[in-house]
Amino acid sequence: TAEGFNNAARQILQQVEGNTLHLTSRAGRHSSTALILILFGAVFTGAGVFLVYKALTETAMLWFMALIFTPIGVLIFAYGLFWLGRGLTASVAPGKIWMQRSIFGIRLYQRQASCTNPEQLQIKQTLASTTAEGERTEYFCLQANVDGKTLVLAEGITGRDAAEALKQQVLEALFS
Repeated sequence: TAEGFNNAARQILQQVEGNTLHLTSRAGRHSSTALILILFGAVFTGAGVFLVYKALTETAMLWFMALIFTPIGVLIFAYGLFWLGRGLTASVAPGKIWMQRSIFGIRLYQRQASCTNPEQLQIKQTLASTTAEGERTEYFCLQANVDGKTLVLAEGITGRDAAEALKQQVLEALFS
């Protein structure tokens, strides 16, 4: 639908250069979720560090608690930072796909593959949330499964209609 194409265009930056479609899933798309994770991780880490401090003068049970709280807090904090700073760039040309993952603008890795079959392109639900009023929001990613590898082309797409519309645009770029 036209609304799906408009939603996809608002969420994922799309540029066309010649016969190549460039997709950008910018960093910080879901910053409120990332900030909640960072805050929760900081609280857990702080509690763990405080328990280490208290364990130096108190009982051994505090060491046990510190060894639980601190690593869990650090992991949650790091995941929140990753979620806040992760970005994804992809390019789609006839028969070829390319993607690059970055965090805070620093390239982590890139992959490329030849895509010869429309069935290799899939939409996958990555997250679902429900508000207190019962409103459900689903998040999707567009990925290509090629030669046993999964290449994510776009992520954090809100709503199945937008994901389907983006998939249609990518299919047109791949097989035109």
